[in-house]
Amino acid sequence: MSILRLRLIHEPETVSANTQHMASRIASQKRLGEESFRFMHAIVMAAKTGDGPAKAEAVAYFRSEVEFAARHGIEDVFSWLLLGKQTEDRQDRLRIFSRIIELLDEFAARGPFEDPYDVWANDAHRADCQYEIARVHAAEGKQREARCFLEQALVNARSATDHAGQGPAQFQDEDEQLEGRIAASLLLIDAEV
Repeated sequence: MSILRLRLIHEPETVSANTQHMASRIASQKRLGEESFRFMHAIVMAAKTGDGPAKAEAVAYFRSEVEFAARHGIEDVFSWLLLGKQTEDRQDRLRIFSRIIELLDEFAARGPFEDPYDVWANDAHRADCQYEIARVHAAEGKQREARCFLEQALVNARSATDHAGQGPAQFQDEDEQLEGRIAASLLLIDAEV
């Protein structure tokens, strides 16, 4: 299963053969996917019209959907990323991007990646999250913490760029842009210290 489409399902200690339970989980996964696409559409429309209240409403609704699914054992890296990118509160951003890294760690702990795409996706998403966490720390004046996350992010971004052929073609330029933004941020932090 691809890491981009990864859905971590936390099963209870004893696996239930209850068909109704499985159908409910599948329905929840489907709903989260549908809500992700509705959210993307709402964000695009709010950006086009400059409607800040509509964006805030969309973020609040989507947050409730993502958190509801997580409370019920279904987590989607893609949905968390969408939410994190549109969240403005610094502490929420830290919490969301940290959770994504935890999900990536859980996926990686399952064993070596069989699909080269997963290697790329893990590195790219991890670098992106570390970069976003560093931005929050820098905004709060925590330069050392920001630098630490940027250094980690740069390693992962370089790895993603090295594996860019494994990812979707439309993301290959973004990998290089992310690596450049991280390197530039490191230079800025060095200049401030």
